[in-house]
Amino acid sequence: MLLALIWGALAWRGNRSDVTPSMTERRQAYQHALNWFKNHEAEVLGDGNAALWWMLRVASEHQDEPYLKELVQRARRQIFVGDNETVPWRRMVEPQASVVHDPALLAELSPYQKLFYHAVTCAPVELGVEGQTTTQFLEANACRPMALKVFGRDNVCSTHQLMGVELTRQMGCAVKPATGPLREELLADVRLQMHLDPVFKDAYIQRVLMLYWLAGPQAVKPVWLRQVFEQQRADGGWSGDRMFQGAPHWFQPWVFRQIWHKFWPSNFPPEDPPSDFHATAQGLLLAALSLSDPGAQMAP
Repeated sequence: MLLALIWGALAWRGNRSDVTPSMTERRQAYQHALNWFKNHEAEVLGDGNAALWWMLRVASEHQDEPYLKELVQRARRQIFVGDNETVPWRRMVEPQASVVHDPALLAELSPYQKLFYHAVTCAPVELGVEGQTTTQFLEANACRPMALKVFGRDNVCSTHQLMGVELTRQMGCAVKPATGPLREELLADVRLQMHLDPVFKDAYIQRVLMLYWLAGPQAVKPVWLRQVFEQQRADGGWSGDRMFQGAPHWFQPWVFRQIWHKFWPSNFPPEDPPSDFHATAQGLLLAALSLSDPGAQMAP
């Protein structure tokens, strides 16, 4: 009962009415994130996660940012060379690139990664279960019941499926009319997740990002955007580490992690994880999008 009351209080605080972040605050978040990339070039250029480079490409286009455009091109030249020159993932960074279908890449992919592969090749991929292909992710919500899938096993199920649906659209793949209603259904699920889950983590940033990106600022409560900006670290980046917003220090996950570290040092690091490429790419794109339409109204 006590935990339920605490969770309810945190959820209430995480959805309270708040002042919309000013354009100055948005610009500061964007510039600080940009500085993080400038200070961590070697680290990020060694990361071949094409989905993150897709986000940086979109951010560079929204803000017409020369530095980001050049960084994305450097990544393209470093990642997609030699045997990787025609891999399908290249289209996430360079949509018009000529790529070659490579079934050998599929063996180690998770279902959502196969959906992304479907998007960049416009070709359905078998999921390993008889009769099932990635087409089902473009026709039905794969993240329900949310109590089991999103809150139980995969807290980014809805946002990953949304990304796949959006990427399929951006690549110009032929899709059924049902994709439109599916997109709206997934966005509604993500909005519900924001209301129910007050824990700040990588999934929190991803949820706010997908709402702002695909549904617009009118789908995002000011407090959600503010929470993302407030969790930006001094170095300009973000971490996917969990935090209970508004909770006392003694109730934060890192306190328990420090205790558990004494007994299981190999499983629980004593310090907070540093800012990382995954969370910061999402934070940067969100900040860039929030600057694109200064007159847009956010959700009440």
